[in-house]
Amino acid sequence: MRIGQYFLAKESAGASRARTIMNMDAAKSVGVIYSADNIEQVELVKEYIEFLRKKGKKVKSLGYFAQKELPGNVTTSIDQQCFTMKDINWYYKPLTNIIGSFVKEEYDLLLDLNITDKLPLIFVASQSKGKCKVGKYSKKNESLYDVMIETGHENTIKYFLRNIDMYMDMLNKKRGAEAQKA
Repeated sequence: MRIGQYFLAKESAGASRARTIMNMDAAKSVGVIYSADNIEQVELVKEYIEFLRKKGKKVKSLGYFAQKELPGNVTTSIDQQCFTMKDINWYYKPLTNIIGSFVKEEYDLLLDLNITDKLPLIFVASQSKGKCKVGKYSKKNESLYDVMIETGHENTIKYFLRNIDMYMDMLNKKRGAEAQKA
């Protein structure tokens, strides 16, 4: 893990992208990354993705299972993909083509729902070309995200999603209104 953190810091230092702060209303495309180890959390994430789609957002998601194989009840599609431990190298960096296409897409918002700090998902977030990256507050990842949300003692996906909605709706309202007129 420590070696993975070293490589993450080294790769993140050289990454460049067009950064912008954007509210939820102005975003047209959203990338969502999440830990898929807990079925209850996965269901909440799926509901949230459906909520975003109903708001007219183009959403793609990428889940990470910390297992060798995907469970039999998991289905994937072009918009909802998953990777497992067999898709990462020895220092936890993801290697698959699925991840490559996900990180190359320039989402208006990248929502990192990785509340348990799984290193493969942090690699995905660091490599993403997302214009505005949103993630859980962590001192060591301050340079990675444009908006960070503190989870404090309530480190649950439900609490985190509620705060994403609240803070992303408040952000940059004036710019969001101007973007919708364009």
